[in-house]
Amino acid sequence: MKTEIYSAAASALSALAKISVVPASLAWVSNPKPPKHLLKK
Repeated sequence: MKTEIYSAAASALSALAKISVVPASLAWVSNPKPPKHLLKK
């Protein structure tokens, strides 16, 4: 039982990580340098 719970939690965490990392990496690749208006704040 415990191993199934751990595997389910691990798969959920990996899915959340992929969902959060992919858009961030795509945004970084498309615009590696931060916008100037963010630097002036």
